[in-house]
Amino acid sequence: LHINDMAYDPGDDSLVVSSRENFLFKIDYESGAIRWLFGDDNKHWFVNYPSLRALSVTLLDNGAVPIGQHTPTIEGAGQILLFNNGWGSTQNPPGTPAGISLDSSRATRYRIDEGARTAEIMWNYDNGLSSLACSSVYQAGGEQGDYLLSYTTLDLASRSIIEIIDEAQTLLFQLEFPDLSCVSGLREAAIIRLESVNYRE
Repeated sequence: LHINDMAYDPGDDSLVVSSRENFLFKIDYESGAIRWLFGDDNKHWFVNYPSLRALSVTLLDNGAVPIGQHTPTIEGAGQILLFNNGWGSTQNPPGTPAGISLDSSRATRYRIDEGARTAEIMWNYDNGLSSLACSSVYQAGGEQGDYLLSYTTLDLASRSIIEIIDEAQTLLFQLEFPDLSCVSGLREAAIIRLESVNYRE
């Protein structure tokens, strides 16, 4: 299990975990029981494991499910924000389906109904860039805060781009620099709060 990242939800004592090769999934922290799986149903895990299909979340919208995703964050009310790299499986057993790959990566907020095992896309950002691995998205300052995105494996992992956009997806800042497979851009960018910093001349 290639775990990219995970987030703890104190609201229901659970973990939302990103498995790059397979799916996003939620487990009960105390018991370890799987609550749901959310990913590409063209992959090996869904096609060849009927027992997992019963746990699978169905996307109600026309859009992309998590495919090789990073940095899930809990946004409240069943909402999860993540960076959807869009790169199909690369380590599935020979002869088994690797699933689809997207033409571009995107940042997406899903709302998941755990009881019905359904998902809706609440917000989606796709600027046409394809970052196959690493990368991240975070939102600062609550529901109307700006978003920090890090594309860390562009053009065969030779360059990275960091962007800041607002809720309306207006580009506020962009920085591009040479990189080597997540070395400079690392796996994630991070939001640093500066409100309480004291500046002196």
